[in-house]
Amino acid sequence: MTDRPALTLTTVDGAPAPDALRRFLTRDPALQRVGRTTWQPLAPPDPGQLDAGLDILTLVITSALALPSALDTIRRWCTSTGSDDTAISVSGGGISVTVSGATTPEQAVALAAALTSALQPVPDQAGTVTDADPTSGAEA
Repeated sequence: MTDRPALTLTTVDGAPAPDALRRFLTRDPALQRVGRTTWQPLAPPDPGQLDAGLDILTLVITSALALPSALDTIRRWCTSTGSDDTAISVSGGGISVTVSGATTPEQAVALAAALTSALQPVPDQAGTVTDADPTSGAEA
């Protein structure tokens, strides 16, 4: 398994996640112990530019064991916005799951299990464990 799984957080239409979510995640006491959020550039800067802008919110967690707690924290933020339409896409290991205010804690655990499976290393035919290639869904 990847030592420190990194998850990208966007709106369901692929737009950058709101900074209010980053602040909520940063201030959550439970998540402070198991993860950190950072803004990552969507693409490298063009020649002559200082940077390309910080577009993607990334949540790096200590291990996949922290995924249920992380998704539940995102679920609580979606609930706190006061809008039933608030939803965040959480991507990692080549799959994406959607967390919203309507997501139950039990559903958050099931979504975490799906992400955990995607983040698991894949054994090749010789039995050697390799990381999955998230771009093709095949072995690396």
